[in-house]
Amino acid sequence: MKDFIFKKLSLIITSLFLSLPFLTNTSQSESQKPFKIQVMQVIQHPALDASRKGIYDELIEQGLVPDKDFIWVYESAQGNVALASQIAQKAVGNKVGAIVTLGTMVTQSAMAATKGQKIPVIFASVTDPVGSKIVESLEKPGVNASGVSNLTPSQPQFEMFMKIQPQLKRLGIIYSPGEANAIALNEEMKKAALLVGLELVFAPATKTSEVSSAANKLRDKVDAYFVNNDNIALAAFGSIVQIAESAGKPVYVSDTDLVEQSGALAAMGPKQYELGRQAGKMLLRVLKGDPVAEMPVEFAQKRTVSVNQKAADRLNIKLPVASELNGQAK
Repeated sequence: MKDFIFKKLSLIITSLFLSLPFLTNTSQSESQKPFKIQVMQVIQHPALDASRKGIYDELIEQGLVPDKDFIWVYESAQGNVALASQIAQKAVGNKVGAIVTLGTMVTQSAMAATKGQKIPVIFASVTDPVGSKIVESLEKPGVNASGVSNLTPSQPQFEMFMKIQPQLKRLGIIYSPGEANAIALNEEMKKAALLVGLELVFAPATKTSEVSSAANKLRDKVDAYFVNNDNIALAAFGSIVQIAESAGKPVYVSDTDLVEQSGALAAMGPKQYELGRQAGKMLLRVLKGDPVAEMPVEFAQKRTVSVNQKAADRLNIKLPVASELNGQAK
């Protein structure tokens, strides 16, 4: 009888002991582990760098403390699909809490690596998330990904270029044939060009070292150049401006930040930093447990027009009054 009572008491004490917080998987130290965030960027250039900073700043502004509340790991794929795949697979192996992607190609790599996993992917600067087969629909992604698209319709951009440059007839487009967003944009631009009476002349560049050659091929064939959300061309944007200006021709771009940082003449589009802040808000929702599959894809809340007076002076182009151009951005 004594042995039975002793065994019974031992079982009760052991049960109570094992239920103490510091011995269970739900301990306070475990629940307060920093949230691991893998950040993947297709290539380094000012537009994507600004978006990335916007995401990070949104986390900080909302009170999250680096290394305490979250661990931020950033890697660039350097425009390389194989490297993007390696980064994504490593993130899955490291059991990160979320993957943040900047650009279409790295988002596709993240989606491939997380197939069958529950790791959420939040993207920014993906032009056509449905066409690139990242999400099932804009309203309800239906997969482990959502984010913010950087799409700006081509027609109002073309109309703005023609208001600045009334004699514009042939517009040169440098693009990367390996980027799904570039191909989607080319098709959208072709339709818009027909509506406004522009002829588009395309020059491919599969890597940054080919951008100068592509720009030179267009030199005597076009009246102006346009770089539209193409990451390879944007990464070597300075060489395009140099070649274009040596031929006395302007360069237009969809990234308004580049107008201030380079010799681009004008741009219509979202502020990339603000685009990042939007994506940061979506990431915060993921951290709080919201299902990413039910988060609609967002677009830039506002488009702006930016012009470069110094570039206009160098090219002897008289810019229209700001109010005329800003009205087209709506």
